[in-house]
Amino acid sequence: ICDLAGNEPVNGTGKQLTETCNINTSLMTFKDCIRVLNENQSAKIFM
Repeated sequence: ICDLAGNEPVNGTGKQLTETCNINTSLMTFKDCIRVLNENQSAKIFM
């Protein structure tokens, strides 16, 4: 179980914007990993 309550909307500038984008990208990658595991496929995820 994963709590995604910290998922932030993209706003701000500079370092804050970069950090927000990195967090959202990481969450999307995590979601893709869970999806593939759930589908029981032998697929690879490339980052």
